[in-house]
Amino acid sequence: MSDLNVFLSTKQAASLLRVHESSVKRWCNGGELPCSATSGGHRKIQVEHLMAFAKERNSPCVLSPFGPDAPEVWKGLDMLDGRSSYDQLVISTQKWLEKSETTRIIALISLLLEEKHSLAAVMDGLLSPVMRHFGSLYVKGDMSIGDEHYVTQSMREVLIGLSLNSRETRLSTESKTAVVGCARGEVHELGALMVRLILENAGWRTVYLGLNVPTEEFADQQRKHEAGLVCVSITPVSGWGDVQNIVTLMNRMYEDHAPYRLAIGGAIMAHYTEFNQEGLAFEDLSFFDAIVPFHAWLEGQD
Repeated sequence: MSDLNVFLSTKQAASLLRVHESSVKRWCNGGELPCSATSGGHRKIQVEHLMAFAKERNSPCVLSPFGPDAPEVWKGLDMLDGRSSYDQLVISTQKWLEKSETTRIIALISLLLEEKHSLAAVMDGLLSPVMRHFGSLYVKGDMSIGDEHYVTQSMREVLIGLSLNSRETRLSTESKTAVVGCARGEVHELGALMVRLILENAGWRTVYLGLNVPTEEFADQQRKHEAGLVCVSITPVSGWGDVQNIVTLMNRMYEDHAPYRLAIGGAIMAHYTEFNQEGLAFEDLSFFDAIVPFHAWLEGQD
């Protein structure tokens, strides 16, 4: 049971139960749904009482997937809507990830998407800060290798779960193809999985190559699948020289009869804003240090 005493208005309770506010007021007046009153005479309903009410009536409630964590989830949703801050939801997600409670994380992301928050914004605002938190703990020696692998694999399960939930429904005969993977020597996969999910949600068919992909394999797979886009993920442990090597080799292997755009992403890109593109054959070469700008760029493509 949560230690938070979080209250809802009748309008908020109605939204969570997916009913009209008049129904909530009727239940409150009839004593079916416990409530109290503010100094101004407005009804207020404790989140846990709403959860118990929904469970007793076997009625759907938006917060049901979060069980005893429902009050803190509601607090986080309210903070996001009021201050555009993911901070409380980041705390909840960190806790769930440490316990591998992946179904709750998937439920939260699904709820945020239902509430019209963009997937890209959720990735940059929620998932990336969560993983930076654990990465920082690991670097400082406050987290073991095993624990770091555990939370990373749990997040991987979340992203794959979300991908499987939406992949087939968005594909069509007109779907474009993208090759996605991690640069040679790369052992961090979450960024590439996020990119794959963004592409799939935009209706792309993805050829996902995973970790540690030799650069020439990106070029070979692009030709094999006639992909119009190649996305390469690379993390800060690599240097700018590695990025330049990828571009040089991909450009050397480029074939005019199989044109494509090349997108390279990772936090390292925040430190580099210019690249001499003279003599490059790609239809486009772009760099991204976050998911939101990648998504915006993707929406601007033909």
